[in-house]
Amino acid sequence: MRRIILSLAVAFGALATARAQFPVQNVPAPPIGQPYAVEIPNMEYQPYVGPLWTANFEYLLWFLKPTKFGSPVLGTTTDPNLDLGSFVTGIGANSSNYASVVGTDSIDRGPYSGGRLSITRALPVSYDRCAHAELIAFWLPQQDSRTMLQSTPDGNPAILVPFRSSQDTPFIGPPGDNSAAISGNIGGTRFSGSARVYTSTQLWGGELNYSGPFYHSEHFGFEGLFGFRYLGMQDLAEISTASSLSGGITTYDEFRTTNHFYGGQVGLRFLCSDDRWAAMLQTKLGLGNSNSNLAIRGENTLDPSIPATSMPGGFFTGPTNLGNTSTNVFGVVADLNASIRFALSSSMGISVGYNFLYWSGVYRAAEQVSGTINPTRNPVLNALTGPGEVGPNDPRMQRDLSDIWAHGVNFGLDIRF
Repeated sequence: MRRIILSLAVAFGALATARAQFPVQNVPAPPIGQPYAVEIPNMEYQPYVGPLWTANFEYLLWFLKPTKFGSPVLGTTTDPNLDLGSFVTGIGANSSNYASVVGTDSIDRGPYSGGRLSITRALPVSYDRCAHAELIAFWLPQQDSRTMLQSTPDGNPAILVPFRSSQDTPFIGPPGDNSAAISGNIGGTRFSGSARVYTSTQLWGGELNYSGPFYHSEHFGFEGLFGFRYLGMQDLAEISTASSLSGGITTYDEFRTTNHFYGGQVGLRFLCSDDRWAAMLQTKLGLGNSNSNLAIRGENTLDPSIPATSMPGGFFTGPTNLGNTSTNVFGVVADLNASIRFALSSSMGISVGYNFLYWSGVYRAAEQVSGTINPTRNPVLNALTGPGEVGPNDPRMQRDLSDIWAHGVNFGLDIRF
């Protein structure tokens, strides 16, 4: 009898132990002791349990819309021994003896390297859904291009600054294409010189957005967003020359533009995920004010007997266009972004994507250079035209509005906590 009682006790203990290790859902707990049944949570009323903060840094490798000058600014001759005739020669930009060095072709600087930082704060909506507040900033540092021409002491190669005269003068002649000689051969007399053309651009911006889901399933969903957007761009074009003619002449022209966009934006985002992989396609449209500022300055040194003394105005700048101007126009910003993310862990991931950005209503610096010049009003040429300023006010402030686009790939690393 004792053995039977002990056997029943061991069997009951084993049964109790097995139930404790493998509880069954929705099975009522025994009235005495530890309740082992698992309670199914009510998802609709449970707090969000995902990461609250996400910090994402991206390396940007982008291309910007190439810049280009509004007029040819630098050239040479097809024959290095060609007699130019005078300081102002009739070998203009359309002459068969003229070879362009910097004209109206696009100046492509290649890819820009930059960075973008995104900080996101989750705003829980339900157990597995949330809205987000997003703060985004990016910067493409200044990238530039330089073109240099330097002659030998005997003026080889010839260096020419082309322009189109808009006024008939006794020395230069009727309106038409001409060039100012920086180096070369004039009647057997050779003189040396140099010229430099420089351009640069940098782009930056920021966003503050609120995004939230309006459709959500297990593997994909749609989100809408709205917020504020800012963009900034600075553009620069410089043209400088130095010539040994007449004991030494130097000129400098600078065209600098600064642009700002302030506006609201809306967007749509499509998301899908499966296990460790996720993909996103996002488009945003911003509308607002595009503010553009243009600053033109120039100087020249025509009298080498007075050291460190310069006068305002160069070849492409003078009293007719020196100074500052600004404009405000309705601007449009469009942004398209596609990316793929791989989760390294529950708190870290890497991504790669493509971005396209467009902005309308901006000043590009090189496009503000006008090659139409009235020699009687030009500080370098008016010494050759006799006293008095007559004729049109050229060169003029162009105030030509354009657009800018940027596109390229992004490589990201994000941390969630």
